[in-house]
Amino acid sequence: MRRAPRCVFCEIAAGRAPAALVFEDASTLALMDIAPAARGHVLVITREHFETLYELSAEAAQGVALTARRVALALRSSPTGCLSSNRTVPPPTRPYPTIMCT
Repeated sequence: MRRAPRCVFCEIAAGRAPAALVFEDASTLALMDIAPAARGHVLVITREHFETLYELSAEAAQGVALTARRVALALRSSPTGCLSSNRTVPPPTRPYPTIMCT
């Protein structure tokens, strides 16, 4: 599995960094954002490191979409929305595509 040095999301996926996980499966993680834009702000990430959304394999993209759907369904009693982020994680972390649900 691809990992990147000093990538906080890779560290979380490997279990070496703390995270408030709300869901996980073999290919994705859903976790609470440490700097939430809104109450219930959840990030959906892949376990494997990708620099951009464009690099995601079809299988990885499908896993992210299914996990984002699960999170959105769990949050459906509140006004929710999901958006994608591509290469916007600020330094010192590396770019990492995410889906954000709030």
